[in-house]
Amino acid sequence: MNSTFASAPPAIDFAAYKKQITSPNVVEAFEKLFSKDDKQLPPLASQVTDFDTSNGSKLLDMAKAQVAESEERIAVLTKQINVLKDKRLSRDTTPEDIFAAYPEMEKEIEQEIEEHAWQKDIA
Repeated sequence: MNSTFASAPPAIDFAAYKKQITSPNVVEAFEKLFSKDDKQLPPLASQVTDFDTSNGSKLLDMAKAQVAESEERIAVLTKQINVLKDKRLSRDTTPEDIFAAYPEMEKEIEQEIEEHAWQKDIA
């Protein structure tokens, strides 16, 4: 990168831009701005420092920890999604399907029938 910007950039070819840009006075305004001595751009100097390996290893360790946490979270969420999919109801759901998904509901219903508690869950 240092070698790429070591020398001054080439001069702007305003004549070529005048041929390409059809909006009136746009190129002339930029040419006027860049032709003034007080508006010259400062020379571009770029220095790339050596990579700090100690900081880099810390960042790498942090990234690995975040990846591990994310993978654990994905596993937990996948299990939750599978449970929800297994308990999903549709038009084709039978009472047996509901009782398989919610075994406590079957026990409660059987108990209500035995006790003749027909009005129990009605508000």
